Amino acid sequence: MTKKQAKLIDQVRQAATEYGGSQNALAEAIGLDPAALSRFVTGKAGLSMESLDALGKVLELRIAPTGKKLNIPQRPTGRPKKTT
Repeated sequence: MTKKQAKLIDQVRQAATEYGGSQNALAEAIGLDPAALSRFVTGKAGLSMESLDALGKVLELRIAPTGKKLNIPQRPTGRPKKTT
C-alpha cells in the first residue's frame, strides 16, 4: 500500500469512527457484517473497493483528485449526516 492509499484509508476510518450513528447501523447501511466494519475501523482488516465505495456514499465523502494529493472534503458541518 502506498502512503497516499494509507492516508486515504485512515481518513475513511476516521470518518467512520465519527459517524453520528452506531457502527451496527453504519454496517447495515452499507450491507456489511458489523464485525467486518469493526475490524476495518480498528485497522485490523481492510475492505473491498465495493464496500469502501458504499461506505463513502453513506458517510457522504467525495474523493476528488487535486493535482498530486487526494482531497476528501466532508460535509460542511464536519460530521456525517445521521441516518434513521
